[in-house]
Amino acid sequence: MRMLLGVLDIAVGTVPRALALAGVDRGELMARVQETLAHESW
Repeated sequence: MRMLLGVLDIAVGTVPRALALAGVDRGELMARVQETLAHESW
């Protein structure tokens, strides 16, 4: 999950372009991932 946050945080490249084309709100997605991490038990 932490790797996903790193990928979502990248501003330039294939992933940000693909997410934008798909209409994904990266900020919203990052918030949901962070919320999931906060509730995960290791």
